[in-house]
Amino acid sequence: MGDYFQDEEKTSQNNTYRGTVENPYGSAPGADAGNGFGIAALVLGIVSLVFFCSCLTFITAPLAILFGIVQLVRSKKSGRGLAIAGLVTGIISLVACIAFWALAMANVNLSESILEKYGDYDFEDPDSIEQFIEDYSNDFGEELDKDEIYIEENGGFKPL
Repeated sequence: MGDYFQDEEKTSQNNTYRGTVENPYGSAPGADAGNGFGIAALVLGIVSLVFFCSCLTFITAPLAILFGIVQLVRSKKSGRGLAIAGLVTGIISLVACIAFWALAMANVNLSESILEKYGDYDFEDPDSIEQFIEDYSNDFGEELDKDEIYIEENGGFKPL
């Protein structure tokens, strides 16, 4: 009978709980945050890449960059790849958007200056056409044939 109590004592000593208790109502304090900000950063970064030539990028790209930074700061393990991808896509789309709009504005300015310079020629007058061809050749360094010039008439274009 003494052996029975002795075995029970050993069993109870071996079955003592040595682990940590899990919180059934959420994550334990100090646990790693989720990847919500990383997912948001990646989605916004992809959207900003798709619409890089629109004004939507000026909203989505900075948000992608911000959410990516927040995910990197909050999380030590999970969601880091998503956050980095969101940061990269946000930065690339913001740079592409700025470059696109800068080139578009430069093109508008170039078009305006070309219209100012060449808009006063009378293409009904042969002397004016010859002057235009000479000025164009001097400005751009390439020869222009009279057959390559089209003028606008009644909503369409016709050759000279």
